Amino acid sequence: MQSKSHREFLTTAAETYQAAMAGSMAQEYLENRGVNLPAASMSRLGYVDPNQTLPGHEMYKGMLCIPYHTVHGGVVAMKFRVIDDRPGSRYLWPPGQTSHLYNVTDTVSGKPYIAICEGELDTVVASSVCGINSVGIAGVSHWKPHHPRVLRGFRDVFVITDNDDKESGDNPGQELARKIINDITHARNIVLPRGQDISDFVLQNGKDALPSLLGLTDAA
Repeated sequence: MQSKSHREFLTTAAETYQAAMAGSMAQEYLENRGVNLPAASMSRLGYVDPNQTLPGHEMYKGMLCIPYHTVHGGVVAMKFRVIDDRPGSRYLWPPGQTSHLYNVTDTVSGKPYIAICEGELDTVVASSVCGINSVGIAGVSHWKPHHPRVLRGFRDVFVITDNDDKESGDNPGQELARKIINDITHARNIVLPRGQDISDFVLQNGKDALPSLLGLTDAA
């Protein structure tokens, strides 16, 4: 079980990195993905300024910080995204960190629907840019048996995963969609154009296109 002091450290880190976002490399990276500064602030995204890096986070200097906030406040997890051309994995988790649903604060919005997106940044686009009530899953292996209980009670559940375009024919996004729909039988798979994720779709078609695709009229 995560200690109170560790949650307090993560919350302090998230606040520190969010304060460093404006004017940073991370802001430019996000804007190229269709996430402006107000949307980034709404999702509390941050930048790990090399001059303001907290102890233990030295390996994440210069990266985008994606905090996992809880419904009742505080941060339970944190993910980092490489935004320059350094080699290696694009996404990094702190050692020992467990999987969580991303953006769970949207589960208490009072809206009768929820969208499940693949990846944190696509969730940011859906929620903070397009105004769609959304949570995120980092990938197939991160969907856990208890997640359907967290999403119980929503009248409509939309599953919007990447429609991967790979020569091998593999489509992990649609594999994730099938796994979710197997556990939430009334969920609907919203299929994006081949080779696109949510960010691609919204950049190409505008922020109103995604709510329209879902048939929503209350996104804002």
